[in-house]
Amino acid sequence: MVSGNGNNSGVHFSIRKDEMANAAELDLSLSYPDAKFPENSHLDVLLNGQLLQSIALDPFSADGLESKIAINPALILSENDLNFRIAGQAGPQCLDEDAPNHNEVLISELSSLHLDLTRLPRPRDLAIFPAPFFDNGAMGQIRIPLVLPEQPSEGVLESGAILASYFGKEARFRVVHLPVNRNSLPDDNAIALVVGNSLAGATLAPPSGPEIRLIDNPLNPLYKVLVVMGRTDSELKTAVTYLLSGAPLEGDQMLAKAIKLPERKPYDAPNWVDTRHAVTFGQLAKPDDLAARGLNHGANEVNFRAPPDLFRWRGRPMSMEVQYLFPEGDWLDERRSKLNVTLNGQYLGSLPVNSSGIGASIMRMLGSDVRQQKAKVELPPYLLYGENKLQFYFDLRLHPDSDCQQVLGTKIISRILPASDLDLSGSEHFTMLPNLSYFISAGFPFTRMADLSQTTALVPARPSNLELQSLFDLMARMGQATGYPAYGVEVKKGFGEIRAQTGRDLLVVGAVADLASSPVLYTSPFRFEQNKLGLKPTSLTDQWIRLLKGDWGRQDKPARRQLEAQDSFFGLASYISPADPARVVVVATASNEQQLPTLTTRLQDPQASSEVHGDLVLLQDQQIRSYRVGPRTGSGEMSWDMTVRWYFGQHVLQLLATLLLGILLGATLIYPLLKQRAKQRLAKAKEHHHE
Repeated sequence: MVSGNGNNSGVHFSIRKDEMANAAELDLSLSYPDAKFPENSHLDVLLNGQLLQSIALDPFSADGLESKIAINPALILSENDLNFRIAGQAGPQCLDEDAPNHNEVLISELSSLHLDLTRLPRPRDLAIFPAPFFDNGAMGQIRIPLVLPEQPSEGVLESGAILASYFGKEARFRVVHLPVNRNSLPDDNAIALVVGNSLAGATLAPPSGPEIRLIDNPLNPLYKVLVVMGRTDSELKTAVTYLLSGAPLEGDQMLAKAIKLPERKPYDAPNWVDTRHAVTFGQLAKPDDLAARGLNHGANEVNFRAPPDLFRWRGRPMSMEVQYLFPEGDWLDERRSKLNVTLNGQYLGSLPVNSSGIGASIMRMLGSDVRQQKAKVELPPYLLYGENKLQFYFDLRLHPDSDCQQVLGTKIISRILPASDLDLSGSEHFTMLPNLSYFISAGFPFTRMADLSQTTALVPARPSNLELQSLFDLMARMGQATGYPAYGVEVKKGFGEIRAQTGRDLLVVGAVADLASSPVLYTSPFRFEQNKLGLKPTSLTDQWIRLLKGDWGRQDKPARRQLEAQDSFFGLASYISPADPARVVVVATASNEQQLPTLTTRLQDPQASSEVHGDLVLLQDQQIRSYRVGPRTGSGEMSWDMTVRWYFGQHVLQLLATLLLGILLGATLIYPLLKQRAKQRLAKAKEHHHE
């Protein structure tokens, strides 16, 4: 949306540093049905400050206008700003601020930018890593091919998982895919994991230890192959760890040294806000991201990640101190202007320009400054997810007596101050698992340890390329959540040792056909039937046990109907680990193996974590359905008194039974005493009567 108030609107886009534009074209679709522009008004389209074209805003095209704009490729840089502004007016327009779509041009989301790019060669120098495999200028999904041996060992798969999590960390908000090639090279940049000296049928010089080499791709010298190698699985992992540790890299070949990694603690992921003390907005966002310019502008955003298992007794809210500055001037209607605050799309409140109350009224009468520059805002715990977005919108209103033209000609800046803080301290780490909402938003509970040192990933004994890609894509998503490589993850082939994995959360990845004959679901409420996931039948005894435990929230019936109605299955299932009742298993599976690599793309939907709940997620076309069908367990730590109160809050019938038992026990103990006392009183009464 482009407003006629003198402000620019636009988008930022980038290209890789090793790409050059040969041609570019902008297909623009716009409309302005309710606008009333003066004659000769036009929309200026600018790229990096250079005018590309002026589009006349005549009333005959108000309902829709298509325009193709050829762009000089010399104007395309690594970082670019495409801006739009309304021009040709006598000045910024003063219109009814409450009128919707007035004096605005709407840019359709169907508008597109087409770029014809040429890839340029990169030097054969390890110092540029993670380039050329990952470039910050790349937009959209990231694709990094991995080359593995024909039969990769568990150690090779662990090295691949560590690499995947690193690229997820680097990619931040982008989806990362790591397609797998076995004994073959793609016509692209690729990373090869080699034990020995054989790469895609070619024989390399034998390694003398953990080694890293950067070579030209034999299929196309424009691309590079990063060969990470060792004589053993252990040496390969040493080379991968050195590569990702930030240690100095140089030349096109070097020996890697063993790196001592710092010991991680629970909940210390670099991407998660510290829950031990308040965190300032300056630590979460850049100062420019906290400033709003002009009368009409977008919301200022502060994005943050948090452990999803934060627990507050009785939902006691967390707090946030917002320090803010409204612009100065008599033109501002201080009574109607306000700062609106939302968390994950939910309205939290509006902050005023001036302080209110009797004291403020007296100060105003005395001519003192009553501007309110800070306020406390409560954050309900149920609105917090693994990934969160705070939004602040300065709703500026003009004073009726102000000179609008003069106001719009001034520099108007509103600010959220970096000293504002978010305080999640005082929270316990406790929740009920399994809960796939936590897995989708933060990779939890696997990411409780940032290095995934309490996680075991299980794949079939002979995994396919698509199954391995799905594992690596999920590892990239874990690294994206924590901001730290998964140096401690274990990968196991086959499912025979699933009951031996005590003290570890389990991630199972595989097609239904490869899991159906395994013991993966033996202790779960699920089963495989007719090449899809189903639910085991529930006995009358199970139903009575649920009733007595107060477990009344299960959704077996609708889940069973939905599963039986489907011809196939694609999604997630989770249940309590058969090896450790304090741990969980998450199974990512699909009837059609081709669907598995699309899992991370589907889970990237911002609405997914807020819509999902329970232990079963079905991904159907564009819909996500979720249910809770199995038992849950408490995970985390609380003081003993809070644990007792929480337990009986979850088990009401047991509380009633305990109270009843206590009453009966008390009566049993007190009754003989009362009976003895009654006998003594009667005896005394008889003696007194005889006297």
